[in-house]
Amino acid sequence: MFIDVIDNGVGMSEETLSRIFDPFYSTNDTGRGLGRAAVRGIVRSHRAALRVTPALGQGTRFRVWFPLGWSIHSISPASESTRGQSTPR
Repeated sequence: MFIDVIDNGVGMSEETLSRIFDPFYSTNDTGRGLGRAAVRGIVRSHRAALRVTPALGQGTRFRVWFPLGWSIHSISPASESTRGQSTPR
């Protein structure tokens, strides 16, 4: 399963891309530069993967892939003989 977060900003250069997860790195005058580093830590703690795809002049996509560590079991409908009967407690 994956989640995309996409902005329509100016994108980022190769230099910026190489540093975006560095703590305290920011290209903005506001903020402290900790958000992306924190996100990376959270993603890793869930054994997920993170990919950043910038497009200069168009924005940036952050894609997070989460592992599916469970299986889905189908539930069969109740048979005619038990439908409508109460279950003893």
